[in-house]
Amino acid sequence: MPAFTEISGRRWKSDEAKARLGVDRPMLLFFCFVREYEGLHDLIDALPRILKSRDVLLYIVGEFWEDHADYANHIARLGLQGNVVIINRYIPNEEIGLYFAAADLVVQPYRSVSGSGISQVAFGFDRPVIANRVGVLAEVIRDGVDGRLVEPRNPEELAMTVLQCLEPETLRKRKSEAGSSKHRFSWDAVVDAVVG
Repeated sequence: MPAFTEISGRRWKSDEAKARLGVDRPMLLFFCFVREYEGLHDLIDALPRILKSRDVLLYIVGEFWEDHADYANHIARLGLQGNVVIINRYIPNEEIGLYFAAADLVVQPYRSVSGSGISQVAFGFDRPVIANRVGVLAEVIRDGVDGRLVEPRNPEELAMTVLQCLEPETLRKRKSEAGSSKHRFSWDAVVDAVVG
């Protein structure tokens, strides 16, 4: 799947996007249609561990295809309301770039997956990805280069990996590599792979 580098028209600068959204700290982005197999509960469980060391904001962006209240209750039980923003709706192409530009890390804690284009979209916006080592994600993300791969259903490892990736020098390197990875998923690269 290509990186869709032009998916949203305007290319937001990170500080502009953060200001537009009112983000004043490191931002994690979970972006997709929300279904159980995408592991959002595991990311929510990882958040208290992250917050012990770093004040972050988790943006959950995308339409919920199952009971939204279940996730809201989980967030409330853990007292995370001040660190989670939920945008429960379909996001048109024109808005996608705003959320990715504001994010520091994109997190895909999928429990299982057959295909996903979110990593490629993240690379298109120079954003590293932390994902579970499942399905195609292990083929798309270069562990330790443009992102990190962790074991599924392991909130403790996920939290530790997020904290490591938020270290300033590590984050700078991962963003640079993510920006380079978008060329691996350019339309030209896709055509070469198909025709080649």
